[in-house]
Amino acid sequence: MLVAEGLTRRFGSLTVVDQLSFSVRKGEALGFLGPNGAGKTTTMRMLAGALGASAGRVLIEGKDLLRSSPRLRRNIGYMAELPPLYPEMTGREYLRFRGELKGLRGREAVREISRVASLTQVDGLLHRRIGKLSKGYRQRLALSDALVGDPGLLLLDEPTAGLDPNQILETRRLLRSLAENHALLVSTHILSEVEAICDRAVLIHQGRLVQSGTLKELKSARANSCLEIHVRSDLHELQDALLHSPWPKAEVEGSSLETPPLHRVSLPAENNELPVVVRYFVDKGFDIFHASLKSSALDEAFQFLTQSKHHSTSAENNMNLNADLGDQPSSEDGNHAG
Repeated sequence: MLVAEGLTRRFGSLTVVDQLSFSVRKGEALGFLGPNGAGKTTTMRMLAGALGASAGRVLIEGKDLLRSSPRLRRNIGYMAELPPLYPEMTGREYLRFRGELKGLRGREAVREISRVASLTQVDGLLHRRIGKLSKGYRQRLALSDALVGDPGLLLLDEPTAGLDPNQILETRRLLRSLAENHALLVSTHILSEVEAICDRAVLIHQGRLVQSGTLKELKSARANSCLEIHVRSDLHELQDALLHSPWPKAEVEGSSLETPPLHRVSLPAENNELPVVVRYFVDKGFDIFHASLKSSALDEAFQFLTQSKHHSTSAENNMNLNADLGDQPSSEDGNHAG
């Protein structure tokens, strides 16, 4: 549904987004992660066609976004970080106006406004002026706007900002259900939101791709991810077996007072495969009670991967980082009705 190829954006001599490439398929939700100032909002605006790229291109259903008919954009539902709402309009007037921009008229527009307002639970407030609504309801009205016309691709920049806990849970359930029949890209720095909604995630830092994959794969990117084996053995025998193994510095911790006791053996997951480790202990005659890959939490992986001191030469994950780009220009935060 969506493919970003080498997407780059420069503001003068400052490169805010640098050769980003990723894709979103129909039927999945992709989390778009990064610390503040990483270039997320600038990227979202390029994906929506609200900002031109300095290099690279955006493909929607295989068609170049900026070189195709403007009608292609009707298949994009974009919710900006700072939604361009008009406080003097009522919610109904605003959604009718936005629907007209997408070609909706008459009864079709009325039915569509009713549908999206019901989904986002703002149907009882459409008669009120937007300027009188709370921030949470304005945010939900902006989500309604993105859903008008039932676009196949939804680009949502911080969709739950300003919502109360109950509204956040309801919105997350809605987004999860929408992902079943749409391509959904959610930009956020709330990691629990990604875990609640998304199948995969893309993590950027200083404008460049740091890591992408399933949430499990991102968690496993943490340097201290480890293999954990629970072995019933005499401690000295276990230590001797480890001393003559490929992992002489593996950590051993007793976890029971039985005889022989159950010990937990931990060793770095990097370059080690769980079946190989298990086979080593079995061949040595040890009883294995548990074996697993223990990955770090997503917040730990996020912190590790976005630290400026973290560098990788992995071309597969595009994890080479630029020097610190500093603060983003003001246009990073500017959002305008397109």
